Amino acid sequence: MERSPARFIVAALTLALLLQSAPSHAFTLRPTREGAGQAVTAKLVAAELLTTPLRWLLSSVRFAYRAPSPPANSAALRPEYGWNDLRFEVGEHTVGVFLEVAGRVEFDRAALVFEDGETETVDLGHRRRGRGLYELASFDEPRGVREVRVHVRADDGDAWLGVRLGR
Repeated sequence: MERSPARFIVAALTLALLLQSAPSHAFTLRPTREGAGQAVTAKLVAAELLTTPLRWLLSSVRFAYRAPSPPANSAALRPEYGWNDLRFEVGEHTVGVFLEVAGRVEFDRAALVFEDGETETVDLGHRRRGRGLYELASFDEPRGVREVRVHVRADDGDAWLGVRLGR
């Protein structure tokens, strides 16, 4: 079955109407097992009977929120760690270097260390970023990248940062 807000709204309205029409004064049932001291009213029985199909209808509704999950080959960040100097060993030829974020982070600066010993520094200007893939550098020809260094901190809550290469 398809998940949709319309299905949820119809189910909620149906339950509200059925509960509204359930008699509350008809009779009181006493449970037969020992130790149960609460009386069961007809309204509670009707509510239980009516919520069973509603639970079935709502079983396919899922919340869109997903907790951040760590990308492969990534480092965990937490707000209480403060600013972190992360180093990612690359050791490959690439035409692009990307930062993959899960959660929310704040970037300060990054540095690319190439195979020939040259270092390129990138000022990231305290940019805040959420889940996604962000380009750090791109090259016209494949270039040997030995290491990527990033000065970063978690913005709020747990986060992860990983480095991805463009091929």
